[in-house]
Amino acid sequence: MPHSTEIPHVATFEELGKEMAHLRYDALLVVLENLGAQLQIDALNDQRNGRSRLATYGVEASVHINTLKQPILEMLRLSIPHMRSEIAKTPLLVDLP
Repeated sequence: MPHSTEIPHVATFEELGKEMAHLRYDALLVVLENLGAQLQIDALNDQRNGRSRLATYGVEASVHINTLKQPILEMLRLSIPHMRSEIAKTPLLVDLP
């Protein structure tokens, strides 16, 4: 499957980066979880199709994304006391370990 160079309703990737940075931390964790999982799936497909070097880097990227989730989770934990009214309106999207 070819990879896209566009995301509907997003003018630029710079805009996408800024929008992601403004997500509530729990929402950002959901994005990162799904990004890491999809990279892992793509890596498995690359491995099956004989693209072992590409698969290796896909797995490595997935691992780095999973590592990135830990400080974001800590940022969420630190923010919760300041977000009580917001969380009451929109509950957390992730379960805290």
